[in-house]
Amino acid sequence: MSAPKSVPGLVPPTDRLSRGRQQLPAAEIVPAVRRPPVRRLPLPQLPPPLSPGRTVYGLSTVTRFGRLNERRIPRRLGWVAGTRLDVQVDQGLIVLAADPRGLFTISAQGFVLLPAAARRWCGLGATDRVFLVADPEDGWMVLHPPAAVDTMVAAAHRAIWGGEAG
Repeated sequence: MSAPKSVPGLVPPTDRLSRGRQQLPAAEIVPAVRRPPVRRLPLPQLPPPLSPGRTVYGLSTVTRFGRLNERRIPRRLGWVAGTRLDVQVDQGLIVLAADPRGLFTISAQGFVLLPAAARRWCGLGATDRVFLVADPEDGWMVLHPPAAVDTMVAAAHRAIWGGEAG
């Protein structure tokens, strides 16, 4: 990929801007000073996908009652109304998996309902958006609350620019 081309900073006067002013001959117009080229940061090397071609991603809003508004991903996982779920909180993430002994179920309308304790432990509030990562073949979904996304983004920025991000 070629580097972007820079445009000289010379803008000739227009009739509207030059009214009542003396026009300089073209030979006296001095182009803007060229700045040295900007050093481009190298692109980060991204890790391979979790499971090539089968990982599903999404975003969802959490309602004040803990309902995820995203139903596409639970359907891809085969979770229908009444499916029992095991819900775990680990390192600020909410991990869900179908489990016949699970204490929580998919609602009659097909929504995932997050327990209040899990929302509290992860700092989720009403109208927060979560990043969803799921593997339909293995039957799990991980919810990344805003704080976890902030941590991932900060780590990626440190890796790109080095040192402290922000």
